Amino acid sequence: MTNRKYSRFVAISKKLSIVISVCLLLALMFPFFDFSKSQIKLDIKSSDAPTIDNRSMVSHPKFYGIDENDNKYEIIAARALEEIQDKISLDHPIANILFKDNIELQINSNKGIWQQIEKVLEINQDVNIIYNKNYKAYTKSAIFDVENNLIIGADEINISGDLGKLKANGFRANTLDKKIYFTGPVAVIIKKQN
Repeated sequence: MTNRKYSRFVAISKKLSIVISVCLLLALMFPFFDFSKSQIKLDIKSSDAPTIDNRSMVSHPKFYGIDENDNKYEIIAARALEEIQDKISLDHPIANILFKDNIELQINSNKGIWQQIEKVLEINQDVNIIYNKNYKAYTKSAIFDVENNLIIGADEINISGDLGKLKANGFRANTLDKKIYFTGPVAVIIKKQN
């Protein structure tokens, strides 16, 4: 075999080994993913997954996607525990939304339930909502509906930011138009601007 033929053989072998490696990796990972609705969802019912009370458990899960307006969202947690049907219990969930105009919204809490089919995150126990690092809100519980671009809370909400403070008995926020509507009595303290 001449040097030229041997070099071509080595180059083709390298490329082929990379393709085979990727195919093997995908074949091993394929049973853990569901590719319906152009979204990836995690199936934690694997026989290899650790269990708690006969329920599958995953450490540091990550759910992510893009909504119909090309806004990116991800939901991460310290731990996910299989509940009934497509519900997954989350410890310390954090939901991040990055809007097309690079404005960020983060929602975090101590506990949550992720409903994979409906794409709804129910969060409770010390819910914090941070909008573009300028405004911070605190409430007991909230529902983040990814499909309908809504964040809804029926408990008291306290917001503080550059312009002042606000307190209301509940809220409804639309992530598409980035507007928030308050329910019940609302108290506002506006900071004096220099």
